[in-house]
Amino acid sequence: MDIEERKKRRAKDTEKAKSLKDKGNASMKEGDYQKAMEFYTLALEHVTLNL
Repeated sequence: MDIEERKKRRAKDTEKAKSLKDKGNASMKEGDYQKAMEFYTLALEHVTLNL
């Protein structure tokens, strides 16, 4: 995989992680802590893919 492909993949994964984090935040506001934790965990998985 070349540098440009990695850069595009990282940007896509970062955007997905942000979306999942936002869903987690919304779940927290609704008081659904279990669902929020699931969204946060998924978000972290997307971020750690890029390390």
